Amino acid sequence: VLIIDDMCYVANVGDSRSILSANGGKTVFQLSKDHKPSDPSERDRVIDAGGKIYVSSIKQMNSPSGFSLQRTDKIVSKGDTIQGSTENAISVIERGGEAFGPHRVIPGRLSVSRAIGDAHAKVKQLGGNPNVVICRPDVK
Repeated sequence: VLIIDDMCYVANVGDSRSILSANGGKTVFQLSKDHKPSDPSERDRVIDAGGKIYVSSIKQMNSPSGFSLQRTDKIVSKGDTIQGSTENAISVIERGGEAFGPHRVIPGRLSVSRAIGDAHAKVKQLGGNPNVVICRPDVK
């Protein structure tokens, strides 16, 4: 955040957040947004750049010996409905539901679609793709 006279400039990458409060903290303004692969515009940008996005889920399975947990990874496509819940995963599973983890980007297995650093996601010699997880900030 850079404030010059009466202008406020904000730049962010990844899951860094900027907020501004006024009226003694009674009013809060969100100045930035997270760059998450679950966001439709970031999802489409990652896929168009040659990356993939996946989401893991866990659900309880009944078996003759009792209960077990089954984990599944699903590749997300453009236009897919975003799955997930803010509810506690254990309570979802105990009710027989399926709990979803964060969306992650391949290469890198990061839960953000923009980041500074993370060479394993960006450098070709390390299996990365420099066009997928980018460090280009949003500037407002």
